[in-house]
Amino acid sequence: MIAMKRRDFIKSVCAGSVAVLAPSWARSRPSAENAFKSVTLGKTGINTSFLSFGTGTNGSERQSKQTRLGLSAFVDFAQHVYENGVRFFDAADSYGSHSYLKEALRHIPREKVTLLSKIWNRPSDWADFTTAQAAVDRFRKELNVDMIDIILMHCMVEPDWTTRYRKTMDELSELKVKGVIRSYGASFHSVYALNAAIESDWPEILLARINNSGVNMDYEPETVVEMLKRARSLGKGVIGMKIFGGGKTKLEEQRESSLQYVIQSGAVDMMTIGFGSQAEFDDAKSRIQRITAKVN
Repeated sequence: MIAMKRRDFIKSVCAGSVAVLAPSWARSRPSAENAFKSVTLGKTGINTSFLSFGTGTNGSERQSKQTRLGLSAFVDFAQHVYENGVRFFDAADSYGSHSYLKEALRHIPREKVTLLSKIWNRPSDWADFTTAQAAVDRFRKELNVDMIDIILMHCMVEPDWTTRYRKTMDELSELKVKGVIRSYGASFHSVYALNAAIESDWPEILLARINNSGVNMDYEPETVVEMLKRARSLGKGVIGMKIFGGGKTKLEEQRESSLQYVIQSGAVDMMTIGFGSQAEFDDAKSRIQRITAKVN
């Protein structure tokens, strides 16, 4: 797959999506009224807000831009986005944000929000991964919750990841049966890994990079959009990330055009953004509501 010519890869992706008419649940977009209320992630039955509070900007080795705000500021920020309609919190072991969210959940009703976290199932200097069961049990203690809504395998890049990590995938499937998690999937930092996910029956949730400028993306935006639209037509829940290129898209017109592109693409069920301040969140909220009003 890696050796596939660029032109041939694009043709194969588009061929898989041509003439696929997405069902009504996959074609829906958030209206101005429900942009921060309820969308459904594919066929998972998980209803949540269109916008997620990302806690992992420049996140690695269990720290991120959001955790570096400090515990008190983080909790205030989480409460602010919740009070403004966000019902989804995006975490990961590598972000170090579990303990911060634990404190935030002292002030936010657990039953009102969707929690997502990610396991790092590879050898590394900081991660101590052994099994998905052990990782999720630790996550639940760190978050002080009985159940985590979504667990993803973090940062899939290998084109053969659906066979290479079969043991971890089977463990996550079993955790869903046990009721420890509600759904599972992976996040992607390679277009080849993303393509493998679309072709596989296993992942229920895909977290993929998408914006209109190609900043911090894995392929041309147009091709990624077609891939994600096909994933949605197959019933997979799609969450868009890197909407602002991981914080690299700073100009107002760039942020506006990227939000407009993603919202109008029909390629995602929802998006996650790692805001650095309440002002950044408030700005994005007003833009999303204005764009969705025009779309509808």
